[in-house]
Amino acid sequence: IFVTRPPTAFFSTAPDSGCAVLQVDFMNASFGFETTYTWDFGNGDTSTLYDPGVIAFQQGTGDTIYYIRLTAQNLCATREWVDSVKVFPWPQVAFGINLDTICTGAFIAFSNTTLGKPESFFWDFGNGITSSDTVPYPVQFFTDTLYRTYNITLIATNFCGSDTAVYPVVVKPVDVRAFFNIPND
Repeated sequence: IFVTRPPTAFFSTAPDSGCAVLQVDFMNASFGFETTYTWDFGNGDTSTLYDPGVIAFQQGTGDTIYYIRLTAQNLCATREWVDSVKVFPWPQVAFGINLDTICTGAFIAFSNTTLGKPESFFWDFGNGITSSDTVPYPVQFFTDTLYRTYNITLIATNFCGSDTAVYPVVVKPVDVRAFFNIPND
């Protein structure tokens, strides 16, 4: 008579948290006689290997927790172990402007749709004005007699890093009125 025990399911991760794209190494410490293993990494990836190796976890719009489930099964029973990894996002800069071509002296309004839990912002409007506001007040742009392009830059930063986006704005000069004078001689 051969008697065996139910399997034991257990694993550890290294690391258990970090910035995206987080590379996590899984160390399976499960054991049991003629045991099969099924991994669900919570990110759409699965494996049936005893040791799945390194798995990559992408970022979400904020801090993302992935729950990992290991199922160990043999003829006696099925056991599960669940653990998690936390992925911190990089900023993903996105902003909008209400107009991309204006006449001199006009104001441009801004929207900020940056993702990834940014901690700070730096706006450079290309005209000598900067801001650290999340959404700055409308900014006025000028030119003389020629068309001029200003590059508006937004940099967002968090502890994982920074990202930058640049949008051009074309400023048209005021209408020029031609006139001439003929001498009376």
